[in-house]
Amino acid sequence: MANDTDILFGPLENLRDLVAASTAFRTLVGAEDAAAAKGSIYIPGLAAGVAAARPFAVVDQGEEWNRDASGRAGGSLFLLFEIDVAAAQDDDTSAQMEAAHRAFMVTVGTILDQMIDASVADTAGALLHLRTKSPCYSLLDGPNRTDKADRASAGDFYQAVFQVYWGIGA
Repeated sequence: MANDTDILFGPLENLRDLVAASTAFRTLVGAEDAAAAKGSIYIPGLAAGVAAARPFAVVDQGEEWNRDASGRAGGSLFLLFEIDVAAAQDDDTSAQMEAAHRAFMVTVGTILDQMIDASVADTAGALLHLRTKSPCYSLLDGPNRTDKADRASAGDFYQAVFQVYWGIGA
């Protein structure tokens, strides 16, 4: 059995740790510490009952995965955030739609900023080292809000998917 620090699974677990290190993420999911926050970060996804699990993050392999001759590795991982819209923002007025969009973007932006800070500050190598010489993440999809017609069955939430770049070139 592979261990959690191998070249294929290790980066997934390390990204999970990096997200859990964010105080904004811990506050979002109501976790007292990083260990508890990891319960809201799924690898690679969720089973049934997704709405009950929100808010959450999902980490998975990205499109790039490599290792050079010296043994240094790098690549990309996918990071998805899914967060319910607050009841006070569930109206479809322009002001409420803007408030819901702003709340999602500010929350996710703060989490991403804290992930970068933690990665840069981690001199022990315990966390995933995000690339700093090139973009360390890019938005792949979103932010998207549930269609009004689907809200009764799926819930009212925002979702965004990022590609996170790590390793070689850091």
